[in-house]
This record gives sequence, C-alpha cells and structure tokens, in this order.
Amino acid sequence: MRCAYGACSKGMRMPNADSFRILSLTIEGFKGFTYEKTIDFNGRHIFLLGNNGNGKSSIVEAIRWGLFGSINRPNEVVTNFGYVGECRVTLKLRRGNGIWNLRRTLLHGVGGSSDAVLTDDNGREHNIRDVIPSLESADTGEGTHIISSSQSLPLRRQPTDLTPFQRTVLNHIGLLRAQSFDTHLRNFLSDQETTEAEFSSVIQDHQERLDRDEVDLDEELERILQAPPWGSGSFPTIDESKGRAIDLIYDIAGTAKELNVSLDVLIESAEESLIGKQNDDLDVLKTRLSEIEDRIAKYGEAVEIIREVKAQDAAVQAVTAKLGIILNGGISYEDLQRRVNEEKRDLDVLTIRDRIVSMTKELLARDDEAVGCPVCAAEYSHDVLTVHLKSQEGALRETHDEAQNRYDQLEDQLKQAGDLVRRREIEQSRLSILRGKMSAARDLVHADDLGRLANEDSSDQRLRDERDGIREQIEGNQSRLREWAQRLSSLKDERKVHDIEKRRRYLEERRNDFNRIKKSYDHLVSFGESVRKIRQAVNQSFMECLTERLPTVSEQLSNTFAELTRHQCYDKVDFDMSRLPNLDLQVFSSQDAHHRPHPPSVLNGQAESALELVPQFTFGRIEGNTQVHLMMLDDPTRAFDEDHIKKLVERLAEQGKHVQLVVASQESERFKNLLPDHFEEDNYMVITPTNWTYKNGPDLSIDHPK
Repeated sequence: MRCAYGACSKGMRMPNADSFRILSLTIEGFKGFTYEKTIDFNGRHIFLLGNNGNGKSSIVEAIRWGLFGSINRPNEVVTNFGYVGECRVTLKLRRGNGIWNLRRTLLHGVGGSSDAVLTDDNGREHNIRDVIPSLESADTGEGTHIISSSQSLPLRRQPTDLTPFQRTVLNHIGLLRAQSFDTHLRNFLSDQETTEAEFSSVIQDHQERLDRDEVDLDEELERILQAPPWGSGSFPTIDESKGRAIDLIYDIAGTAKELNVSLDVLIESAEESLIGKQNDDLDVLKTRLSEIEDRIAKYGEAVEIIREVKAQDAAVQAVTAKLGIILNGGISYEDLQRRVNEEKRDLDVLTIRDRIVSMTKELLARDDEAVGCPVCAAEYSHDVLTVHLKSQEGALRETHDEAQNRYDQLEDQLKQAGDLVRRREIEQSRLSILRGKMSAARDLVHADDLGRLANEDSSDQRLRDERDGIREQIEGNQSRLREWAQRLSSLKDERKVHDIEKRRRYLEERRNDFNRIKKSYDHLVSFGESVRKIRQAVNQSFMECLTERLPTVSEQLSNTFAELTRHQCYDKVDFDMSRLPNLDLQVFSSQDAHHRPHPPSVLNGQAESALELVPQFTFGRIEGNTQVHLMMLDDPTRAFDEDHIKKLVERLAEQGKHVQLVVASQESERFKNLLPDHFEEDNYMVITPTNWTYKNGPDLSIDHPK
C-alpha cells in the first residue's frame, strides 16, 4: 500500500497532515564530510549500520545540528578543517503537500553560532517557530530525540535546570509549561530578593543620612542661637539682614548698595570693603609709624655714638694732660728717655769707680810698700794711697748716691710716661673708630634731624610725640575695624541661619522624595510577597498534578521497560516521590513487597541501555492527538544481545508506523537480517559509511531493499 510519504510499513497508519519527513540531507564541510554530499531519504526510515570511525555519527549529528543548531557538547568543533568552503547542512522536508528547505550555516568568528534559514517550495523565507515550533523545545543533546506535535507551543526559554528526560516526562503529562512558569517565578523571585536587598540597603543608608543631616542642622542652629548675632528680638528676615549689610558697607566705604542683590553678594562686598580699609588707611599709618620708629632708632643711635665720641675725646685729653704733668715742663717722651739713658751711663761709671776703690782697698790690705793706683796708675805709698782713697771714697759714694737717686726718679717718670703714651694710643684708636661710626650714623639720620644733631640737641621728643600720635590713630582705626569685623561676623552668622533654613527646606524636599521612593519600595516588597504567594500556590498545584499523574506515567514506563528488558526480577520503574519535583527514575521489583529500588549494579548492561530507551519508546506512542514526527537513536544497541536487538527492532517497527526513524548502530548483520521481517522494503533504506579518509571523507553504500 502506497501513501504520500512513500510506502507504509506493515500496519502503518496515515501520518498527520502537519507531520514532516526528511526527504534528503546535504552535508558540506561538516565533521567527517570533506566535500558536499547529498543523501536522498525520500521520507524513509534510515538505518546507519557499520563499524565505528566511518561516519555514522557524523550523519546523525549533521541531522541534529541542522535541526537544532547544537550537538550539546562543550567546545565541540563541527567544521571540517580540510574543506575550504562553508560548513553547511541542508535538510529537505516534506510537510503535507509542501516542500521545505532548512539550511543551517556555521557563522565564522561568532563562538560556534549558526544561522538557519527555512524556505518553502517558492523560495520564500519563514520563521522556524511558525512552521516547526517543536524544534525550539525539543532536546538537542546526544542520544535519542523525539519531535512531536505536543511541542507545538514552544517555550520562549527552556528551563535549564531540567534534564532531557524530565522535560520529556513533563511535556508528556502536560506540565512542562507549569514547570517552566514555576522556574520563571523562582528566577524572578531570586532577582526580586536581590533587588529588595539592594534597595533596602540604599533606603536604610538614605534614611540614616537624612536623619543625620537633620540632627546636624539642629545642632548647628542651636549653637548659633545660644548667642544670637542679631541680639535680642526675633529672627531677622532676609531683607533685614540685607539692610544691615548695606549699612555696614556704607560705614566702611561710604558708598550705598542696592537691596535687590543677594545677601551673599552684600556680605562679600562688605568683606572686600573691610579688607580694602585695612589695606589702605591702616597700612599707610603702619608704614608711617614704622618710618618714625626707624628715625627715632637711628637718631638715638647717632646721639649715643656722639656721646661716646665726646666721652672718648675727653678720655684722650685727660691722658694727654697727665702725660704733660709727668713730662714736667713739656719735654717730649723721647727727650725723657734720652735723659734716663744718660743718667744710666753716668751711674754705671760711678759704679765702676766704686768697684775700683773696693779693689784698691783690697790691694792695700796686703803689705806691699808701694801700690799702683787703679784709677790713675801712679804708684803711691801705702799710707799715701790709703789717705787718698779715703778722700775719694766719700766723695764717690755721695756722687753715686745722687746719681742713683736721679736715675730712679727719671726711670719712674719714664715708666709712667710710657704707660700714659700707650694708653693715649689706645684711647685715640677707640676715638678714631667711634668717629667712623659717628660718620656712618650721621649718614643714616633723616635729613630733618641732622640740624638738631649739628646743634648737639640730643632730644627726640618731637619724633616720639609724632609716633605716639600715629599709634593713637592706628588704635582708633583698629577699634573701628574690630567693630566692623564684628558686625561682619554677625552678618555671616545670620547668613548661616538663613542657609540653615534653606537647607532645612531642601532637606524637607529630599525627605518627601524619599518617602515617595520608600512608598514605591514598599509596593515592590508587597508585590514580591504577592508573587511568592502565587508561586507557592502554583508549586502546590503543580505538585498535586505531578503526584496525580506520575503513577500513570510510571505504569507506562514499566510496561516499556519490561518489554525491552524481559528482566526476571526487576520489571518496574517508578519515580522517587520523596524527591519531587525532581524526577529521578528508579527500578523496582514487583516481587518486593517493600517496594525498594534496586541496589547499585544489579542491572546488567542490556538493562541499563534499555532503561535509557524507555522514555522514547513510551512517549513516542500515539496517545490522543499526540503525533510524533521524528525519532533519532544513536547506537541504541550497546550491550544488547541478539534477543534484545530483535525486541528493539520490533519496537522500532511499531514506532515507525507513526514516525520517521533515524537509527545508527554497529550491529550491521543483525539489523539487516531483522529489518525485512518488520519493515516494508520501500519504507526504509540502509546506509553503510565505509572507507573514511581525512581527505575525501566517507564513502556511502546505500541499500534500497527494493
């Protein structure tokens, strides 16, 4: 029996008009395919048989990548580096009477992203979601895939915390959208809690800042009001403060200001006027005072030096007078010194003569009759010479004593005169130095003061009177400046109070704004509470529905598992109800009254492989309006013995009545032998990739049984 999709399998039902079939696959630069290659399926079931490493998986993955744009492997490379063209997969699809082309091309430099274009038989482009919405919600990972019309309302965003099996189960029992809604609510509430926490911190900080600012304003105002700058009475208005500022400016500078300027400008003008007054009048007086004090100092210094000069000159005159007295009659110091020398020579002669007399007396003490005179060399008798010497000795002694007395007096006079001469030289040297200082001091004295110095007027009273007068003026000006400065300080304090009032009004505006924000924040928190209640209700309803519907699903899964495994003991699968909403599938034995799950490693490899196929075969059946379009199985026969492979082919034939199959397996001979017994010859084709090389890719041996 023939149909629009080709020959029907034995007992095959007519496919739904909205279902689609793959007519052909074109692979270009993808994985192991070096050159462009087209495989015509014509809607048939495809069995890819052969050894590993020859390209079976490349064909399966090409179909998967063409449909979904992903093979769900981290860092997977889909392009063939030996091909210079683009990496592209094109699927020709038939849906009803229409032909569609789905072309997917790898985008270079975009992190493995691809671009898919779906066109109808007229070449017009369509949105994939509008034509084949199931592609956006089907699983994209490795292994088995089913695409069914029950997925015709794709989710905008798949729940990422669900496994493909969980999504398949939830989709089958109609709760996938509820689960997705719950996930979105959970994610929203997570963002909501983060937002609430962030806003709560900001709100708290702002509240504390407002309160602190208000306290600071109150404390600042209280400090000022302890001694109000305006004195007694009520707080002045801004115009009253301006009036006081204008009066101050007039008192300082003698100029009037307008009232229509701000208080800040008036205070600034008053401050500038006060500074100008200090710089002009006061600085002039201080400069004049400094000049007078300098004249007084220099005049006093000159007078003092003149006094020292006079005193020193008197000292020189006194020394000179004493020297004159010592020199007795005005002789010079040099003459006196000569006289002393002469007296010294005469005294030396007398001393010699006295010594000669002494020596002669010694000669006379001997008994010689005649003795030579030591003075005149004449010989005298002893008696005569003795008489002669006695007469000479007295005269000589008297003369020597007189000479010695004169010499001592002259020597003492010379010593006194020498001391006075040396002292006079020192005093004259000091006088010379003082006269130099006096000349320098006169040069520094103001011209108006030189006349009084010349008249030897040592009084500087006139200058001191002038200095005292300037000091009185300075004190008077400083008193007025202090008074103006005090008035200016009071005005600044008044301005502070006005500023505090202005800041208080601004603070009130900020508080009003804050209250509005706080109200919005309260609405946000209230909205979050409402969403939490909604999520709680959704979650409760979801759990109730899940608890109600899972037993039926468990029964369906158990039937499929039992048919595939034919295990003698462990023949049931069920969900761990204690871990809902997590859908953890466990294997049980109907012989166990306690309903305990199987222990680890109790299942053999065949049973474990069969367990992976259970969801696909269970949910691939026709139930109500559910129509499966495509089922892809990559190596489903791992660890299967011949009996289980036969059972698998039987189930595939049953599924093939409603769905196009794409199956890859290493069990070439077993499949080839079983396929004719379960599929019409024109309803399937066997493709055997062989002789794969890096340069040319695989060769494809295509077997059409008929």
